[in-house]
Amino acid sequence: MRAAPLILLLLFPVFVQAKEHAVIHKDVQQFTMNSKLTGSLEVEREVTVYDEWGLFEASIVVYTSEFESLSSFSGSLDDGSGKVKKLKKSDLVSVSIASGLAGDGFLTSYIPSASYPFTVKYKYTKHYRKGYHDFPSFFPLMTENVSLDYGSFTLIVPSGTRIHTKSRSMKGTERKENNNDVYCWECQSYPGYVAEDSMPSPRSFLPQVHAAPVDFTYDGISGTQENWTSLGGWLYELMRDSDDLPSATVKRIQESSSSDNNKLETIRRIWNELRDKTRYVSIQFGIGGYRPFKASLVDKSGLGDCKALSNYMRCMLKAAGVDSYYTVLNTDSARLDRDFSCLSQSNHVMLCVPLPEAHDTLWLECTNPATPLGYRHDDIAGHDVLLVKEDGGSLLEVPPYPDSLQTSTLDTKIALEADGSAHLAVIRKDCCSLSEGWIGFTDRPVKEQRDKVLRNVAFHVDNYQQTSYRNNFNEYDGRGWIPEAEIGYSFDVRSYAQSLGDRLILPVNPISKRMGAQRSKRVNPLVIRNGSHYIDKIVISIPHGYSVESLPGNIELDEKWGHFSSKIENIGGSILITQSISLTPVIAAPEAYDSYREFARKVNMAFKETIVLQKKRPHL
Repeated sequence: MRAAPLILLLLFPVFVQAKEHAVIHKDVQQFTMNSKLTGSLEVEREVTVYDEWGLFEASIVVYTSEFESLSSFSGSLDDGSGKVKKLKKSDLVSVSIASGLAGDGFLTSYIPSASYPFTVKYKYTKHYRKGYHDFPSFFPLMTENVSLDYGSFTLIVPSGTRIHTKSRSMKGTERKENNNDVYCWECQSYPGYVAEDSMPSPRSFLPQVHAAPVDFTYDGISGTQENWTSLGGWLYELMRDSDDLPSATVKRIQESSSSDNNKLETIRRIWNELRDKTRYVSIQFGIGGYRPFKASLVDKSGLGDCKALSNYMRCMLKAAGVDSYYTVLNTDSARLDRDFSCLSQSNHVMLCVPLPEAHDTLWLECTNPATPLGYRHDDIAGHDVLLVKEDGGSLLEVPPYPDSLQTSTLDTKIALEADGSAHLAVIRKDCCSLSEGWIGFTDRPVKEQRDKVLRNVAFHVDNYQQTSYRNNFNEYDGRGWIPEAEIGYSFDVRSYAQSLGDRLILPVNPISKRMGAQRSKRVNPLVIRNGSHYIDKIVISIPHGYSVESLPGNIELDEKWGHFSSKIENIGGSILITQSISLTPVIAAPEAYDSYREFARKVNMAFKETIVLQKKRPHL
């Protein structure tokens, strides 16, 4: 699971590299559909690489299986020395990506090795058999600071073949040639892009083409993806013979379920069994990896990928009389294009369990045993999903948690000594997506736990102790549940305050986050997708014999980027500091970044303010 996106804005500054890593001189691809079962892809590519950051664009990675094979390959590598190395098929390395239960998937690759700069040219042909549900996607570049001189993708299909297409940053044309429909997309010179934090996904603007046949045959099974309803129906047919739990397992589940007080208890018990008994493995098997393993195979082996484990959980719930839906989605993209219904839009499967009696729906992530029951983690919350049902598929959105619940609080008590040392006791509480980093926390090595807790502390720490840890990850009780984690810890700091004569100079907030902002000119729009709230409450006990000489003034910032407040009070014997940042979801043009940078500067200056204590003079 991803960390919450906004944390990146708070934890570190952004660095923008302007150096060009590679140039793609040419990427020309053509796919010819000979029939619904067979086709061929021809690829010709030429790339000059300037450093290791551009190496990816010159590397060759080809997936092969029972459905597709690499029939020819040739190429050359020119390192500028005057001697050009010829590349042959024997230079490629093939590695099986099948595990013990999987099919015959292989990754065939070539990673060039030479002094920079060097130029790689290659051509290859890939043949498809036994059908396909989509045509190869054309994505000529992915890496930042890489330019494209020329790219083209040509699709040739028998006349009258219905297809879906989607493209970006490429000019498309269409013509008829003999008995074929020919579609061609071209990109004449693309300058590349600069990577910046909190920018739009490169997939939303880079040159690309995606295409798929509306009617298809895949491994002998015909289907249509004219819309998401028909595609969901095809996926349902693939599962028909996967519901074969052994009778002994069915009987055990039914007997155990009879004693449960309600449906939620049944789901929880079966969910715990899934977590204890199974293990996720990435495997492809049957219908190109789209048909899940039979439930009996997972029951016996305890292994499965997202499809197999979700189907196994579905079958166990069915044995207990609980309805659920096999659910398809994309964890990298929140939206499934309504007008481009195609299997290639998805990359993950999970389970949807309606709870109408509780006015709720459980979304079960069956691949990660540490994921709390019903938690809508950051890779699925707010994402479109396709429910696979007998009467076809239906699109829904997994409800996101409200921004108001995305909170992180730090309650810190600081016992400051006259020599500037201090003992700090902290209680940290994170909610919703900000709590994800604590899932499985206690299972990590002790050093890793310590490093995570102290990640933002600016001091050398002594005598660290974790004093408490609690979460409600296994306490799901229906509608209104908010995932949260709370951790208590303490540590000593030798020089919390700086001693200057009869004064102590101490920082306002040295253990919280800082807002990061790049110094260079912004190139991309700034995208803050989710709101979040960070609250610090600090109580500093004033050492005996000292009094407050000066405190920073209160600050209140209310801008389109968010709200920041800082309040510092002398409450008699102690100093109370309350600081909070609330970031607002926003999409802003690059020209507005100066305003964001100024907001971050003001916030950071408030964090870095100092408090001055003075030693009391004795009464004469």
